[in-house]
Amino acid sequence: MPIKARLTLILILLSTLLVAKAYATEIPSYNIADNQQLQEQFELAYIQAPRKEMLPADIAKLKPKYSIRSSRFYIPSVDADHWFIVRVENNSDSYIERMLRIDEGYFSEASLFFLRNDQWNTELNGLQIPLEDRKVKSLHPSFLIELAPFETKVIYLKLNSHYYNLTAGIHIEPMAQFYKKEQANLLIYAAYLGAALTILIYNLFLYLSIKEKLYLYYFYQGISFFVFVFLYSNFDLYLGTSETIHYMATTSIALAMAFLIIFAREMLDTRSNMPKVDILLLLCSSLFFLIALLILLDVRNHRFLLMLVMPTSVLLLAVGVKALTQKVVLSKFYLIGSSWHLIGLFTITAVNTGFISYSPFMRHAYLAGSLIELTLFSFALAYKIKVLQETKLSKQQQQVHSEHENSQHLRQLIDNQAIALSRANQHLDRLSAKDNVTFLNSRQHFDQHLSTLWQEGDSICLLFCDINHFTNYNQSYGYPAGDQCLIQVADVIESVVTDLIPFSEARLCSRFAGGKFAVILPQLSIDKASFIANEISDRLVELALPDYSGSAHISLCFGYAQMTPFADKTPQDLVKQADIDLLRNKVTQSNVAEKKNSSAPYHVGSTSISHG
Repeated sequence: MPIKARLTLILILLSTLLVAKAYATEIPSYNIADNQQLQEQFELAYIQAPRKEMLPADIAKLKPKYSIRSSRFYIPSVDADHWFIVRVENNSDSYIERMLRIDEGYFSEASLFFLRNDQWNTELNGLQIPLEDRKVKSLHPSFLIELAPFETKVIYLKLNSHYYNLTAGIHIEPMAQFYKKEQANLLIYAAYLGAALTILIYNLFLYLSIKEKLYLYYFYQGISFFVFVFLYSNFDLYLGTSETIHYMATTSIALAMAFLIIFAREMLDTRSNMPKVDILLLLCSSLFFLIALLILLDVRNHRFLLMLVMPTSVLLLAVGVKALTQKVVLSKFYLIGSSWHLIGLFTITAVNTGFISYSPFMRHAYLAGSLIELTLFSFALAYKIKVLQETKLSKQQQQVHSEHENSQHLRQLIDNQAIALSRANQHLDRLSAKDNVTFLNSRQHFDQHLSTLWQEGDSICLLFCDINHFTNYNQSYGYPAGDQCLIQVADVIESVVTDLIPFSEARLCSRFAGGKFAVILPQLSIDKASFIANEISDRLVELALPDYSGSAHISLCFGYAQMTPFADKTPQDLVKQADIDLLRNKVTQSNVAEKKNSSAPYHVGSTSISHG
């Protein structure tokens, strides 16, 4: 090659080197003696390198390829090492100590390098380093930076993680400020974990007491989220948890979502109230169980969790709104609790993805949301206990009432058997005194009771109530319908007599024969009996039972008789007199009905009332 060409090539190379040097990224430099310089976010040089393939000496040679990044940075990939470089200076005449802290603890490796006396000094940190082997015993990767007067260091920080699509921050701060933040962080997480564990243990005991699966789902959801927070805060490092176990336990957040969905299905009874939504919720819970399995196999599959967690939370909130519109029990508790859950998930997701700016409050807001959710759901379950207790008490009362009725029935049977044995002239027990259709007193009991009263010698009034055209009613509608008619009329007669003569043990309502009923009214006048008959007729009108023709209502005809027992009179005389009065009133009623051709109520004489 000619000499002129060689000189030209050398000049081109020198020019290229000079241009590259001119445009090479300068490493940001900070005087750490001035605390104000590092109070907010600051800039660092950054380069991404193939994972575990480059040493700090190799990174130092790549200075022209550096870019500038903020100390609050975003992790885009899991398959790379992220190198941050910053120059720190001590421009004072005093020895200075500062703490370099990373505010997230999910880094597999966080190593710090600096050159001193042509030797690379290394300090390892991150999940792969047990807590007891770290120089600074902090749950988050932290490094002590020591600078002699007027000393300068270039610090290389290497980070990598099995997580991605997350943000973290680098802080360089005075020792007192570092320890204050450490204590605050520990206090916040300890308070949350203590409160959450107390609530969960309480509800676990509730489940063990009442065996209601809703409480078990709540406990599973709560304990899964508890484990997630325990890991996310790196508290598991106190237990000596290995890096592999730490990442595998990330399945807890997927399980928490799955059990939250199952809890919502059970709490709102979506199977009955929202069948189509229930199918969707069942599908979502299955997906989260699948994601938990995928994370267990490879923690990088947590990206599927990030994709689903927010849409699912919105879905759960929408389900709560729909349940509230349907007035589902506990829907108010659920809606408020799920709202706080959604707020908590949104803040932690938004902070970690860089959607909203980082602040200690926003970083820990999800803890408040979770604790409020746990508390509200706990209140809802406590209220559920009240509902269950009331339901159980109601069932118990019904059972006691039923047993009491059965007991009374058995006692009556026993008493009736005793009476049957003690009295040779009685062959039926007390049940035989009841009519088997209307359950009023039977004709036999009527005769016995009337005879008993007759022997006492007091005045007795007898009222007969006969259903008009009852034979035709049976022929038109059948005997089962006739029985129902008898039952309803009997209820009206008995209720009227009971209401008007509540404290008389001697009065008696009975079915006399067919559609005829008899009411014994001791020591009452005909006028009083007529008043009772009027009330029976009025209530029967309100009942509005159709008669045999369907064009009018069922009506009664009444017969009255009053008698004071004498030696030459018998109870049969009283019955006969009332029967005669009934027949006379029936004839009168028929004649009047033909003349008036009306269905309005009317009186016949002074002793009969009927509705045609």
